[in-house]
Amino acid sequence: MKEKILNIQKNKVVCVGGGGNARVLIDIVIKNDNYTLVGITESMDSLLQDGINGSPIIGSDEILPRLYEEGVTFALVGVGAVGDTSQRRKVYQKIEAIGFIPLTLIHPSAIIASTAKLGKGDCFMAGTIINPYAKIGNNVLVNTGAIVEHDCVIGDHVCISPRATLGGEVTVGEQSFIGMGALVKQGVTIGRKVTIGMGAVVLDDVPDGITLAGNPARELFSPIHTFRKKLKMLKIFLSSEGSL
Repeated sequence: MKEKILNIQKNKVVCVGGGGNARVLIDIVIKNDNYTLVGITESMDSLLQDGINGSPIIGSDEILPRLYEEGVTFALVGVGAVGDTSQRRKVYQKIEAIGFIPLTLIHPSAIIASTAKLGKGDCFMAGTIINPYAKIGNNVLVNTGAIVEHDCVIGDHVCISPRATLGGEVTVGEQSFIGMGALVKQGVTIGRKVTIGMGAVVLDDVPDGITLAGNPARELFSPIHTFRKKLKMLKIFLSSEGSL
């Protein structure tokens, strides 16, 4: 009896961005038999000569439309984030606009509850835990060993750094960043575009657009508050000038 040979067509993937985060994601792709990585696009000249784990840099992001036309179906957001997640959002929007399907990656050691809802283009690194009834938005990066407890709601383009822990029923607004080892108390609501520093302990709700650090976490910097403070000082100065 002749041995049957199965010709399985793997799904083609391009990784957009060739930095440190891409190195981790590509390792996950290599472990997955359903996908084959055609290469990496990178716009930084300093990275154009190097490949990652045997995968070549095949050009800048300008070649993405051609790759899509040639049958590459999936794209991976290889860009990471340290504080500012806007670049990840831009890359995600770019690949969607071209027509790619944003690839959701789950490391074999990650634990994802059957009742958790995942978005498009999410990445779950080694040892991550997503517990029951958590809702994860699109393009969310949950890094090594991070824990998202039951009933959490995570907005689009959020980055949760290694070993961060979110208690049950935590809400995180879109484009926020949770630093390494940060702890967020159960039931806390974190606004949009918030940055939580490394090791911070967040005990209370956090409004949009501020940066917190420390234990307990306190505001470090707010562009809105700083602008208002400078405006107030300017008004006082102009008032004093007028009285001379």
